[in-house]
Amino acid sequence: MSSRPKGSGYFAAFCGMLFMLMFIGSFYVSVDHLSADWIMRGWLLFVTLVLIGWGLNRVRGRSDLTVGQATINLVIALVGTTVALLGLLKH
Repeated sequence: MSSRPKGSGYFAAFCGMLFMLMFIGSFYVSVDHLSADWIMRGWLLFVTLVLIGWGLNRVRGRSDLTVGQATINLVIALVGTTVALLGLLKH
């Protein structure tokens, strides 16, 4: 297994493009007009898709049930980011 898998590059490029679109969109949509509920829903949808994709990729063709450190790091980072976002969005 490579320490620099191709999938990581695709994922990083996709996230970079997503952030670029949000940056450009921020010039056209006032962040003050965005609903905190919809921001949280969008974030949860994104996290859900990332975790499902990550999980399906890890399960494919493997019989070992060990949870790897990379998976633990990803899940903890997503949980921490979600908690921080909740803290920012609370009224």
